Amino acid sequence: MNVLILHGYSDSNKGDLAIVVGMVQGIVATRPGVQIQLQSVYSQADPEFDFHHRFVRKIGVQVQQMAVPSPYVDSTDQSRFRNIGALRNLAMSAFAEMCARLLPPLGALFPRQAEALSWIKKSDIVLLKGGQYIYNDQRGLRAFLYLWRILHPIYVAVGMGKPVVMVGQSVGPLVDERGRRMTAKALGLCKRLVVREKKTQALMAELGLQASTELAPDFAFLIEPKRPDSFPQTADRIESGRWLGITVVKWSFPDASDPQAKRMAYLDALTEIAKRIHAKSGLSMALFPQVTVQHHGESDVDLLKQLAERLVQLNIPHFLVADDLAPEELSYLYGRCEVLLGTRLHSCILAACAATPVVAIRYQGFKTEGIMAELGLADSVFDIAAMDVDGIEAAIYRSLESRARISAQIKARVDGFRKQLIEVLDRVLPR
Repeated sequence: MNVLILHGYSDSNKGDLAIVVGMVQGIVATRPGVQIQLQSVYSQADPEFDFHHRFVRKIGVQVQQMAVPSPYVDSTDQSRFRNIGALRNLAMSAFAEMCARLLPPLGALFPRQAEALSWIKKSDIVLLKGGQYIYNDQRGLRAFLYLWRILHPIYVAVGMGKPVVMVGQSVGPLVDERGRRMTAKALGLCKRLVVREKKTQALMAELGLQASTELAPDFAFLIEPKRPDSFPQTADRIESGRWLGITVVKWSFPDASDPQAKRMAYLDALTEIAKRIHAKSGLSMALFPQVTVQHHGESDVDLLKQLAERLVQLNIPHFLVADDLAPEELSYLYGRCEVLLGTRLHSCILAACAATPVVAIRYQGFKTEGIMAELGLADSVFDIAAMDVDGIEAAIYRSLESRARISAQIKARVDGFRKQLIEVLDRVLPR
């Protein structure tokens, strides 16, 4: 059996990698002997294409670009000139895909598009990878073209007679009626819509798609912690201390009148929380870059380095983890922390896989609060746009004081999630 997964992102986004690894492990466990291909949103013209998929290839997955990949083929900063070039790239890719699909003899002129289409043709089922990438959180041409590019492969696969299943998704936000119509029409073609939290389930009902929708956990919950023996110094360092784990996001604050000021307020709040926690509990700070990909300036590293510099000035002991870790290795290290203060959603999930209490900071839509609620941690979610330092501090202390009970609760729920995910795959995959 051939399974094709669409919308692969970068292995330097450890959350996205955790979703893919969890999906692959679950598929293999459910259908032994299966062949799995991943189509990437990155173009093979991107010089870092192979690096983006270094871990996925190690677990036996073939990787190829999508027929209409991201039109951005480098990691330089955004600019009007760069966006114009991206628009040109998108038009060329779309034209090449249309020619290769509608006029197969022309496929030799567009080999990457032809190969991507051939993978769809050979597949027995097409899966839309989990995560949150079906959205339009802004109005305008760029947002419209992004949503079109994300939804277009559904039409292509269905047109080839392939069953399409969306798995482990948070959909939205959808800020205008056009985006809602586009999304409803495309997802209406899918055989099944597996969503990962209740607010997306409600959105599917609003779009008239409730009959094909079911709720299941994020596929990253299938990750099993593993000690990072390839990085013994890091493992030894984390194992030998008492830590508050911290992950951050270089958030753009799209609704703020002064995004830079909001980002500094976020950093100020994290600094104050670290100061208070260390003073009262003696915990050191373990700083984890969950996302290191530079595409569109998304890397967490720069912000973590700024936080580390502040901790040095305040004489707060800390450790910035710099190793290129697999999701199961990150999960193990999160598991050695007393509590994780996580902004990146999948750092919270990977910590939960190791039964570590989590205090979460949500930053995009409702994916974080939905999943935290499923873990029984709904009262430990805070908003990045209005950092409640006192509330976050209190939540961390509640987690420390009741760590054994919370850890047992998390473990029980994650065990249930894992069983549920295998059952979902058994239902949706061909036999």
